[in-house]
Amino acid sequence: MTLSDDTRLILSPHAGLEESDDAVTIRCPDADAELRLPRGAALRRAILAADGSQALAELVALAGPDRAGARELLGALADCGILWDATGLLAARDAAAQLACYYRLCDGWAQDVFVREFWQRMLSGRASRAEVLGWCEQFYHRTVGADVHNASAVANCRDPWIRSELAAHFDEEFGHGEIFLAGLAACGRSRDQVAAPLASTRQLIEFMDRLGQTDTLAYLGCYGVLHSPRVGQTIDAARAQFRHFAALYPFAAPAMDAILQHAELDFAGQHDQILLEKLIDQRGPLDRGEALRVLRAAHGTVQSFNRFFDGIVAHYGAEP
Repeated sequence: MTLSDDTRLILSPHAGLEESDDAVTIRCPDADAELRLPRGAALRRAILAADGSQALAELVALAGPDRAGARELLGALADCGILWDATGLLAARDAAAQLACYYRLCDGWAQDVFVREFWQRMLSGRASRAEVLGWCEQFYHRTVGADVHNASAVANCRDPWIRSELAAHFDEEFGHGEIFLAGLAACGRSRDQVAAPLASTRQLIEFMDRLGQTDTLAYLGCYGVLHSPRVGQTIDAARAQFRHFAALYPFAAPAMDAILQHAELDFAGQHDQILLEKLIDQRGPLDRGEALRVLRAAHGTVQSFNRFFDGIVAHYGAEP
């Protein structure tokens, strides 16, 4: 990847750090990087500072005296997906280019959510009954939580046009948790038997709700992740996927049908074009500060979903 001094890099939301006496290891879905100490400590500072707010030249300066070596390393980390180039989102001068970079980041990051343990178990047919039905229960809570953060976003939006669009979306989505409860009931889990939301589920809801209360633009920035992928998502593909899940886990077939019903409502509501895209198309590209808020919101959304799915494995994985 060709990088300039003005390139804006951001650390993958999937990055995990492991530290030992002589090295720092950064693990991501597509690659791992081992930074040997003591030089690795300065490199670690530069990598952790990569949040889109600083240009490459500034990150290199944080990495110690070997600037040429640091620049080469940061470029290599960008090539392998540990660092992502967000320059097109933060510095675009036209709407199409800005949206293209935004969707590239959202789609790439959202796709890597499915590398995590929960999805590897789920897709392979190895998930336990507790994990599958636990996912459906937590998905129910996440859907009820969407009513909460959608309401917050409407109540705290000061732009009349955006507020109207958010209100319409709220009306379309409100009460969909009942669909999930009906599916769970058909699987033998009555309303009273549905487990409480896990801390990781509450964290996801609270993250979205906090943005809805404090930063409407950042709130809109989450939806590129929530509605990923931008291209190629069809109702036929969704139906095929949930038929496959029902075949793998027949005890959960009614719950899978409920999740599919919810997806079909989204397709019917034409949620394929998110409000942020409409806003940028109508008003032109975001400035750097606005784009940085959107970038951080999308990044945080992916991290919150990682915790959501990891929480399901941690809580339900020990059950039969």
